[in-house]
Amino acid sequence: MKHYLALLFDLDGTLIDSRADLSEAVRYALKALDNTKEPPTSDEIIAQVGKPLDIICQNLGYNFSPEAIVLFEKTYRAYYEKHFQDHTKVFLGVIETLEELKRSGVRMAVITTKHQIQADMVVSAFGLRHYFQYIRGWQPGRQHKPDPEPVLATLKVLDCKPSQTLYVGDTEQDILCGQAAKVDTCAVTYGFRSAEFLKSLEPTYTIEHFSDILTIIRK
Repeated sequence: MKHYLALLFDLDGTLIDSRADLSEAVRYALKALDNTKEPPTSDEIIAQVGKPLDIICQNLGYNFSPEAIVLFEKTYRAYYEKHFQDHTKVFLGVIETLEELKRSGVRMAVITTKHQIQADMVVSAFGLRHYFQYIRGWQPGRQHKPDPEPVLATLKVLDCKPSQTLYVGDTEQDILCGQAAKVDTCAVTYGFRSAEFLKSLEPTYTIEHFSDILTIIRK
């Protein structure tokens, strides 16, 4: 049986259901920079969540200049900071499960593509900060998932080895990042990707409910 000393969690689509607020912030920023075409639907935007903002724009068909990308990111983040609590909620079972995991003594961290400032803001706003030893957001000089750097850097902070670690997430960015860092991975199917797609990535585990993590830990 495997004993995990560290649990790493993605944020959006794993700990919090931020679908509506994320998609509306992206739509707002896209319309602000280019109002000549109808912005993408919420489903089209959510299919890109987990990727860097510049990649999201490209994949949605917006070929912005580097200067426009900077403006898009500023517009998006300013809007999101004002509206990130409009509809977002912590997923069912997250609080209770984190409480039990904290009591068990396992080390926990969040790894997200969000800018570090917003990552700290969101985790704190939803009452989750005290469960985690470390919040790893993005900032200039850091690599984005699926590069293994976010996981490896987090493990240095937690003082844990990849072989002692489980990474939990809901997108290909999470699973591929974990696999590249040589940690076990757990795909949650209630987030922003389908169960069929996630299983095709061959994560170590696949779960339907956040609380199912406890079953894995107790094995």
